[in-house]
Amino acid sequence: MVQLFLTQACDYCDYGLPKERLHRGFIVHRSTGEAGSREEYVFRTRMDAERWRTAAGRDDCVIHEVYSITPFRWHLSRGTLRDVVLADHMFEIFPDHRYEPLPHRAFLAATPSTQFPTQEYEPIALP
Repeated sequence: MVQLFLTQACDYCDYGLPKERLHRGFIVHRSTGEAGSREEYVFRTRMDAERWRTAAGRDDCVIHEVYSITPFRWHLSRGTLRDVVLADHMFEIFPDHRYEPLPHRAFLAATPSTQFPTQEYEPIALP
């Protein structure tokens, strides 16, 4: 017997993932017109992303919401810009949910984020 078809299953496409099961972050998105993935810093809040965008001189870039299937591990910044909470690794950002779900990967939300989050976050305990 010869297999004629190869099928792939995508939990997101077949069943949809509720937003409650996705983990949210924010990036400073440098739109270059390319359709592929790119590595970006992921920030815990929109305000953290705005602070980094201003400090990096990227005021022309858009802050975009991203989702990940795996949780982000947050930490405080250790560089010249203090008290910014970001993910412990750079994340490979994809334009949509159709990618192989590996660690340190996320995808863009449908539209750029223009609102401040209504959920408050617990402060990170310092070691």
